[in-house]
Amino acid sequence: YILAAIFGLIDFKPVAEAHWFMVPKLFPYGPWQWPGLGGLIAIIICYFVSSIETVGDTLAVSKAVNVEATHKRVRGAIAVDGLCSSISSLFGGTALTSYSQNIGVITLTGVGSRFIVAVGGAFLIIMALFSKVGAVISVMPAPVLGGTLIVMFGMVASIGIDIISKNMKTRRDALLVATSLGVAVGITVAPAGAFEVIPASVRIVVGDGIVMGAILAIVLNKILPQQKD
Repeated sequence: YILAAIFGLIDFKPVAEAHWFMVPKLFPYGPWQWPGLGGLIAIIICYFVSSIETVGDTLAVSKAVNVEATHKRVRGAIAVDGLCSSISSLFGGTALTSYSQNIGVITLTGVGSRFIVAVGGAFLIIMALFSKVGAVISVMPAPVLGGTLIVMFGMVASIGIDIISKNMKTRRDALLVATSLGVAVGITVAPAGAFEVIPASVRIVVGDGIVMGAILAIVLNKILPQQKD
């Protein structure tokens, strides 16, 4: 970030224009605004995707800090995610989500203390209330952020591969992973306009690789016959 600033790659104009202090507005679009069926489906899908990502992130962070990923721990993570998302909606925000990048940070640094996470949360609150602080972060050049995310996402992927490899014991497991992952990746890298023939109300679901991959994995896990190890 500092090097980018030295070489003039950062435009600090948004920082100068930002307010010093702002408070989020309650019900910014009105207390009883109906988004319509299309908007409602989109919001539900956002919450569904967020819950799926929370499950994966909880499993990965449990692996990173060497604690057991119990059902209670996963349920608790989803419950907190849903509660905070509900609070976010009161201020006009979308569904909140856990960030996979943070798991990469834990893996890289070896620091998984909840006190450190609390300090990070306090900093996010400061960014939300003091707009100039948030603006300093928002003007970060894409190459600076991208260089960090390459390593972080790679670490998340490596944890995911480790979790899958230790739980994939039969041909049934391999087929389930291969099919759901193939569909998810295929939809994600599909060319623009590939889903234009599908009605808009359904396209929201079908066009999301994470959602379709997760739904397919759940369905296959129920219908594929069990196989001994």
